[in-house]
Amino acid sequence: MLTALTTSRIDPHAMSQGRIDREVKQSLSDNLSLYDIDIEAMKAAKPDVVITQSLCDVCAPSMSNVKHSISSFEASSSSTSSSSLCSLSPWENTIVKSLEPANLKEVGETFITIGNVCRVPERGKKLQSDFWNDLNLLQQTVRSWNKTPPKVLMLEWIDPPFDGGHWVPEMIHYAGCIDPLDQIKQQPQQQQHPFNATNAKRQSQYNSHKSKQISWDDVIQSDPDVVLVACCGFDLQRNLKDAKRVQHKLASLRAFREDRVYACDGNRYFARPGPSLVGGAAIVARVAFDDDHRLVPMLEKLAFLPKEGVSWQKVNFAPEIVDMEDFEVSQDFHAAHQAANQSQKMCYDDPATGFSVFTEYAHLQRGKCCGSGCRHCPYGHENLKDKINRSQQPAFLYDGNDDDDAALFSIHDHHHPPDNHNNKKKVKVLFYSGGKDSYLTIRALVKSHQHSSPSNDNFALVLLTTFDAETRIIAQQETHIDVVLKQAKHLQIALVGVPIHRGSKERYVHRVHRAIQLIQTRAGVDRVSALVFGDLHLNHVRDWRDVHMKKKLGGVPLEYPLWKVPYDELLDDLEESGVVCQISASMEECGGGTKRGVQVGMVFNREFS
Repeated sequence: MLTALTTSRIDPHAMSQGRIDREVKQSLSDNLSLYDIDIEAMKAAKPDVVITQSLCDVCAPSMSNVKHSISSFEASSSSTSSSSLCSLSPWENTIVKSLEPANLKEVGETFITIGNVCRVPERGKKLQSDFWNDLNLLQQTVRSWNKTPPKVLMLEWIDPPFDGGHWVPEMIHYAGCIDPLDQIKQQPQQQQHPFNATNAKRQSQYNSHKSKQISWDDVIQSDPDVVLVACCGFDLQRNLKDAKRVQHKLASLRAFREDRVYACDGNRYFARPGPSLVGGAAIVARVAFDDDHRLVPMLEKLAFLPKEGVSWQKVNFAPEIVDMEDFEVSQDFHAAHQAANQSQKMCYDDPATGFSVFTEYAHLQRGKCCGSGCRHCPYGHENLKDKINRSQQPAFLYDGNDDDDAALFSIHDHHHPPDNHNNKKKVKVLFYSGGKDSYLTIRALVKSHQHSSPSNDNFALVLLTTFDAETRIIAQQETHIDVVLKQAKHLQIALVGVPIHRGSKERYVHRVHRAIQLIQTRAGVDRVSALVFGDLHLNHVRDWRDVHMKKKLGGVPLEYPLWKVPYDELLDDLEESGVVCQISASMEECGGGTKRGVQVGMVFNREFS
């Protein structure tokens, strides 16, 4: 059994990609290593050869880390054995070799290097020979059909997006494909690599570059035929999960609409510069030509093509319909926080990560929002700049204050300042998902307002949207919260976002109650006048709201402006509005293969009803 000699100071399996990115950048900015080396375990292992790398300080301990650790141990050994005749350091004969391959040519050369230092040079030569023979076989297999090279975008990271660097562009080329980002300027895309096992002086035709952060606009403009999510450090299952988290970003791509988004074990087949890169190149070819029924059987005969479903597969973006009340939580931070808060403790240990987290009590002692996006901020994240991506508690994502004179339902009442609670002022809260029914509910409220006496039915309106705290996706709509923010700004209606934590057993209604309290404070009222829902006809949903929400939220009246309204009337109203609605989630498939009856991105019309 192999002994782990290194540990990471962050746990990537307990964090989102966005958080990992922030933690890594902060560590690098502070000149701190992300890794620790277990000196005692290394001492016990008594290695003859230590192989390390100088290519990336993010992926593994660097050469300087290893040298520092060995120096520390040598110093320790010298001080403890200075009186002994056997004072020779156990590291004196240890070979430390740092590898830094930047392209496929140099990756192949590392096989020779490792074979030599391990005193098995013939094995190194054979590994290199097999490596190039397999790559050339893959290239010949694909080019035998003389197909137009498809554009394959490989994403090494997705939040924020990074392109594939170093050897990845060459891998895409060997697979008979083109990198649509074309980051390497004036690069010959169609020339063959004149390499064989005896040509030791082969020169790479690619000017290697490190993976670069790009924008989602870059991704959209590149218009890839195929997208392959192969994030560094993650296996197939994690990359499948993370690809679904950025569905709202991918949805505008042609590759998404044509059902050509894939994920794979990026850690094994792309991130690590070893023999498995051949398998990664084969995965690129297999997903790129997935629709070619003549070429696919030939590719699947290649012994080095990794198995579908184990190492790679198509991403299924069909929505997972989950009620926020039904989340399964194995480690509940809500209970841990409640206990610590009641004991007036400043911190508690998160059950999932072991990290220390400030309690709400601690924040109240500070007396203000620190602007860091804390999990238990009691101030509505009022000083947090990036609320859309980092808020952990209910917060005003938009206060509707761009133009008070133009806003029909503004919560800002200049005649009654917020600190003077005005119980005559009416504030309605619309549970808003960003879908067509939510929009039609607003239209129904507008019409009701226009047809009523101004003195009887003047009210302010606030949109309330719940979303997954980690993915920022709105359940069932499969829409990112930033889409709803854009809608709220266009409508000039205040929006409160309510993050729902999957790592907490805090009840949905309790979270909503926090949001209602925030709205009442901001609007300067003791109680909102109504909770408004866009439900059409599902009795069990309305019954649940009537029982649980009305009772637990202090008997606030519930309104259903669209309830039992004939669907044709709703469609007439939607068409009259002139607003174009796009399908954001669909579970319907028909026709077999990749053809779908209802596809994400389609424009909604009466035919779907």
